[in-house]
Amino acid sequence: MKTKTVSVPCRLVMAAAWVSAAILAAHVAMGQEAKPAAQEQDETQESANKRQLAVMRTLADTIQVTVGDGEQGKEAKLIPKPLFRFSDPSRLYSDGSVWAWATPGRPLAMVEFRTEDRNGGVWGHDLVATSDVRVSAEVAGHGRWAPQEPVFKLQPVSDSAPPAKTEAARLRQMKRFARTLSASEVRRGQRYELRLLPTEIHRYSDAQSGLVDGAAFAFVVGSNPEVILFVEAHKADSGELSWKYGLARMTAAEMTFLLGDTEVWTVPGFYGGLSESYYCFTRSVPDAVDGPD
Repeated sequence: MKTKTVSVPCRLVMAAAWVSAAILAAHVAMGQEAKPAAQEQDETQESANKRQLAVMRTLADTIQVTVGDGEQGKEAKLIPKPLFRFSDPSRLYSDGSVWAWATPGRPLAMVEFRTEDRNGGVWGHDLVATSDVRVSAEVAGHGRWAPQEPVFKLQPVSDSAPPAKTEAARLRQMKRFARTLSASEVRRGQRYELRLLPTEIHRYSDAQSGLVDGAAFAFVVGSNPEVILFVEAHKADSGELSWKYGLARMTAAEMTFLLGDTEVWTVPGFYGGLSESYYCFTRSVPDAVDGPD
């Protein structure tokens, strides 16, 4: 039996090739368009992040913190970049950050800014004194914050090895101590366990005052800081080194801290005020002022 050969006209072969080429070119074009679109989306998000950071920087620049009273008062410098940035979708906070003012050593005051997309430019503030000396601040468009008495206090760390000789070893000791603490808060009748961020948000020292080393850690809900823990190595006049720690609230919620099984710190739900060491309030973005770059 003979096999019948079917011939295909050349023009049909060429037409098929043209169609295949056209399809391939379309796929290539689509791929080329998709990549710039993704890049454009990333660039748009990055631009939005920078705009929000600039807004938060303006909020920080328009809070002028002073340590001491009267003519003896000294301006505290804003640390130029936020110590921490976060969002908290569970509470509808689309963006937030933590900033601090300092002379050498531990920050004198800290503030958390946070906003919701629906708020239209209104930002929540948690402003807290983190020093055992008196601080105050002029808050543009809001008033003068002047706590009557310092509330922040350092407590000794007992049953702990003395601070090590190197920074790296001391940091490991500070993290080890931080993990011995556990915390919870009650917000609108619901209890939340706080989580310790594994990495410190700020490191500092002031050898002149005997503060050999210090680090600030954040206890968070999601990624939203609710409490700042300070762990510090201090040198006494005798030359002996020892550990101390302190806690500063960054939320109006009721909170409890345990060291092991022992309750060491509890604070009620409290929004504070202009005369309190902690003050929770809202503020719109004021006009930008001259500040450090």
